[in-house]
Amino acid sequence: MRISTRTLISLLLFVSPCFAQRSTFWAQNVSSALQPITLEASCTGNGTANYTPCSSAMTVTAGDTIVCNVTGVSGGNQLTGTVVDPVNGFYDNVYGIIHPAASLSWVQTAVKANSAGGSITPLLFYSATPSTRATISCYAFKSTATSNVLDGGGVEQTASATVTNPTSGTATAPTNNNEAVVAYMSRSSSTAPSSGGGAWLPSGTLTVVGSSSVRQASEYQIQTTASAVNGSFTGNGSSLATIDSQLAILPSGTTGGYRSFSGTFMALGAPGSAPTGTTSTSTIGDATSALSSINSHGYSWTLGGTAPTYDTGVNPTGTGTILAEGVAHSFGDAGSSIKVAGGTATGYYSLQDLLVGMGTPHWYSFFYRMGTGGASSSPCDDGYVSGAATEPQMIIQADTVTSSTFQWKMEGSSPSYGSAFSGTLNAGTDYWIQEHIAGVNERYHQVLSYSKSGSTWSLIDTLNEDVLCSNAATGSCSAPPTAATTTGTASSGSTALTVASGTGIVVGQVVTGTGIPDPSQTGNPSWTVVAAVAGTSVTLSQNTTASLSGTAVNFYTPPAHFVAGTNGTISAGSTSLTVVTPGTGTIAVGQAVGGAGILQGTVVTAVSLPTVTLSIPATASMTNGGVTFWTVPTGGGFAFGKNAGGSCSITGDQWWSGMLYDPSGTWRDFAPN
Repeated sequence: MRISTRTLISLLLFVSPCFAQRSTFWAQNVSSALQPITLEASCTGNGTANYTPCSSAMTVTAGDTIVCNVTGVSGGNQLTGTVVDPVNGFYDNVYGIIHPAASLSWVQTAVKANSAGGSITPLLFYSATPSTRATISCYAFKSTATSNVLDGGGVEQTASATVTNPTSGTATAPTNNNEAVVAYMSRSSSTAPSSGGGAWLPSGTLTVVGSSSVRQASEYQIQTTASAVNGSFTGNGSSLATIDSQLAILPSGTTGGYRSFSGTFMALGAPGSAPTGTTSTSTIGDATSALSSINSHGYSWTLGGTAPTYDTGVNPTGTGTILAEGVAHSFGDAGSSIKVAGGTATGYYSLQDLLVGMGTPHWYSFFYRMGTGGASSSPCDDGYVSGAATEPQMIIQADTVTSSTFQWKMEGSSPSYGSAFSGTLNAGTDYWIQEHIAGVNERYHQVLSYSKSGSTWSLIDTLNEDVLCSNAATGSCSAPPTAATTTGTASSGSTALTVASGTGIVVGQVVTGTGIPDPSQTGNPSWTVVAAVAGTSVTLSQNTTASLSGTAVNFYTPPAHFVAGTNGTISAGSTSLTVVTPGTGTIAVGQAVGGAGILQGTVVTAVSLPTVTLSIPATASMTNGGVTFWTVPTGGGFAFGKNAGGSCSITGDQWWSGMLYDPSGTWRDFAPN
């Protein structure tokens, strides 16, 4: 068919705008996908408190990555120290380092990926005794990856040295183009250093954050082409004890990165270099195994009984990635596990430190295998976690059912009580196990069991243990014992409850029932307690969420480490909580606080009733809501191995590997995929 010139011109005029529109659409989307990283905000702060914040908020975009460096003197260490903000919660620690200067204690670098948008004020968080000095310095970067944001290559490095012009190590390039590289330097000097020159920003003389010996400075660069760097600083003036740390953040759309963590991870060796022979307290805690600077302030690993052995024949793995003290790992990549032979009476390791959760949920995860042929008898104490506010120590127990099957059980220590059993698992099979100690806004301790199909680990069983089981229960506690059980009537949104019988009901008891808030209910993170009682009239500490009419209501003795429950009001972003004086118990400085809008990990820093000052600003406003106060242990830690809690009659072999202790609940429940 012949097309006339006139027709051809008409077609071209018609089609050209379509091509133009599509080209514009393509260009806009490519531009969006390849947006370079930019620095959106920064902040610094210094002070003399455990919870020193930035002096001003950062305005960030949802999806930003926030990088902070904190330093502290006394009242914590590089493991307990981290960063938190009331919007995002706790950050992931990247490096934890003891400072070589006598006037400094420790340095910690932390990252929060995929931040919420809006006004963000990070603050230093660490436990134990109050600090004497502390500093914090943060950057917020836009257009970064939103998960597994750390490079994981050699560009992640840190060095401790006494030098004039510090660096973080051997200059190394990021894995990808367009990454943001951040460097922090801390030392005991008021002399302001200069940046490393070249692409480092800010250029020239840097601002020193801190005073009275505890000081730090920072710099960053956003690379277009990956170039070798080593966090260099100049102009110290004299040779000084210094920590210099560097990390790199991936740009948006980049995969293959790593996530770090706050706590202890036991890789049992560098990737592909499985240890062999007999374990020892030095080998499990050295730089090629634990990889998270766990030894500090005189605390270290302790061996109980006979030293287990390394075993390369049992080595469960996961495809998930984790960065431990700057070393990139996938789960199980060392190629070894720790074996306790069945004939061994006792063989376990424990780590005690200033690991205090301050009301946070604790998570302890590990690969586990039980050998076949174990005797069917009493449970075997296979580890514990300590330092949580709701339970100072919770033991995890394996109990053989037959020579080829077993179950999990939990046992509290103060007072002593046990849980029901988990579902039945098979001996000779690898599992990923998680022990969860509830935070102050949670109702259940848990044991989660995962099995592997192909390369994927999936949850197959959950054991829930009610926090109320610690109210002087003994033996097995499939359900906590009640102090009183009756029926009640109440209007929705009311604190007035009329019960059929008031026998056994006293002020301070915990109350549960349909329409009565408790931490197991969505949106109701705090327990309800009896604020007053007169005959069959009961006043609750917070409003009902639904009407009750002849509804079953249970009353319990409070958990063993529960101090008080009452009613409170607080505004979002405020640390000033107004409470009704509780009928029983005394609110005191240092207690962990639970309630709607109160981040788990918040503690009392001052009391002048009716005002209670909190360590972390409220995440949301609460009006006349339930608040609880809990005793915080003075120390904590974790243990793994046979007879770690005090008893074991299992005669089969047992294996452990990939132990990860998460005392601030940043990773929580996860499969190592």
